[in-house]
Amino acid sequence: AGLLCAGDSVVVVLGADGDCNDVAGAPLQLQTHLVNGSGKLARVPEVISNVEFLRAAQPRLVLRNGLDGLAQPDRVVPALGARRCKLLCTVSPQNADVATLLKLIDAGMDICRLNLAYGDHTTHAAIVRRVREAASLRPDRSVAVQVDTQGPEIRTGFLQNGSHEDLKAGDSLKFVTDYTFRGNASCIAVSFRKLPALLKPGASVWIGRTAELVVIACGMDYALARVLNNFRLYERMQINVPGAVVDLPVLQLKDRDDLRSFVVPYCVDFLALSAVQKAADLQFVRSIVGSSGESIRLIAKIENEEGVRNFDEIVAEADAVMLARGNLGMEFPAEKVFLLQKLMVCKCKALCKPVIISAQLLGSMADRPWPTHGEVADAANAALDGADCLGLSEPTTVGRFPLQSLRALGQICEEAEAVLDHSGLQ
Repeated sequence: AGLLCAGDSVVVVLGADGDCNDVAGAPLQLQTHLVNGSGKLARVPEVISNVEFLRAAQPRLVLRNGLDGLAQPDRVVPALGARRCKLLCTVSPQNADVATLLKLIDAGMDICRLNLAYGDHTTHAAIVRRVREAASLRPDRSVAVQVDTQGPEIRTGFLQNGSHEDLKAGDSLKFVTDYTFRGNASCIAVSFRKLPALLKPGASVWIGRTAELVVIACGMDYALARVLNNFRLYERMQINVPGAVVDLPVLQLKDRDDLRSFVVPYCVDFLALSAVQKAADLQFVRSIVGSSGESIRLIAKIENEEGVRNFDEIVAEADAVMLARGNLGMEFPAEKVFLLQKLMVCKCKALCKPVIISAQLLGSMADRPWPTHGEVADAANAALDGADCLGLSEPTTVGRFPLQSLRALGQICEEAEAVLDHSGLQ
């Protein structure tokens, strides 16, 4: 009593007798209920209703030598390619020469990722050619190419000084919808004309992943917000509005050009669609890609609240799913992201859909050659949960230790997989 509120969800496990009693050998049933206004439980449809299926999708953890075995310094290195969890590396033009790509492949890279939000087609095409050249020199390895669309996003405009402005906690910042306006420390343009209509006093606005603001006033073509922490404002920074449904198509004009002029002609292996909000987004992209790109597999990137809300229909339509934890952390309270990750990985495994976990993995290794213990636990738990692929971003794009980062992630996955017992899976 007093622990549940209207709108809360409750998971009820029922035994084979229809009550809360288990029957040996019989599958348990999982029912989801919502608490209504009168405090009663109302059952809602649940895509995954068989607990036995979920249980079978997860291998057991077996520590064969007990805790004493963990103290042994010797480490048996498995053969390259024996690791189940694949490793994805985001690359930039600075580290995409053939020699460096060969080192990344030798260190364990399975997927090379390019972000179409940055750079041009000529640069990206050169990288794809180099990746395929490097892969041809390692015929015993399979190396895929993934490209991410820029997708529907809101960004800040340009500044009068062409550089940056420093803002402090307590400052006011005005957002205006005239994107030709060149801003300053008190006023900045935004790329989405409907932004003021999405906001109301008290709403949170995030700029990049470093600044939180709270809205204090709104008008037809502007919104005024108060800065909650010191930060540096740059041009073209991403803006997130937690809880808001951004009415933008999954493919912007740039994305359509990217598909026609680069993605389909170069026949990349995977196309990751940013900020997918519903299954229809994937269906629309398939129609744009057409028969010429039918071999390209579509990855749905889950980055916002609408994508989480419609996750069941998205995962059913997608070829694979990518959890962009950085953006999810701006849409949801940080303490909820781990639970979103576990639940979505579980659903993907139950439906036999590959799932990639990316963003902020081994982030500190961008500046130092070893991970923190917390980062090791984070990556290991992702592998234990059943992630099919783990992705590195900053450590392999702008980091000083890309090879060390990749090797460390591979070792973490191997250690995690060493205690997994897959013999009971069906």
